[in-house]
Amino acid sequence: RDVNPLKNNKALLSSTKKFTVLIKNFVDFPKFKIRRRNIPDFKDPNYLKRCTYHHINNPLCPIFVLEDIVPGDYDQIAIKGAAIAIIIDWQCNFDFSESKCYPTYEFRRLDENFPISPGLNFRYAHFYGDNERTLYKAYGIKFILMAQGRGGKFNLVPLLLNIGSGLGLLAVATILCDIVVLYIVKKKDLYKSVKFQSVLEDSANNNLQSSKKIEIE
Repeated sequence: RDVNPLKNNKALLSSTKKFTVLIKNFVDFPKFKIRRRNIPDFKDPNYLKRCTYHHINNPLCPIFVLEDIVPGDYDQIAIKGAAIAIIIDWQCNFDFSESKCYPTYEFRRLDENFPISPGLNFRYAHFYGDNERTLYKAYGIKFILMAQGRGGKFNLVPLLLNIGSGLGLLAVATILCDIVVLYIVKKKDLYKSVKFQSVLEDSANNNLQSSKKIEIE
């Protein structure tokens, strides 16, 4: 039994939507001996004091407003709770300067708004002796950080290997096509007559005799 229902169906901490959070993330590319972090390497020491993330105007700032992270209506989602994924994606091309290697951010709701047991909640209890307890059912928004990335750099050896493999596959493909067309398909005799030029035995003998006469003369 819920003894303390929400007044006017409004979340208790709805004002948290204006809170900000600083996310620090580090990534290591051991093959290239490069380490990066998501905080821009600007010389201005006051940059973090006045920046706020915006996917167009300021995509490198690591300070986020909670309302911008949560997709949809924050006030409505805060009533039943939700699981929100913050995806940090590193896609770096080290053919250019490593100072240009910064992540992109994506926000996604993981739980579905099903009619049965919607949102996100958990229970905990306070015990009073052995016979009584107070069970609390708490709703809230859970943020899950997920980091992924890939870094690459041009290398001549893999390029040559891929070119050689491609040429080899083309040669094998030609042989396989000939086998299928000449021995498997229904019109194989037609293809054989087009592909190969047959020489009759009589005409071959006549050609040999004529060549001998020319040599004797």
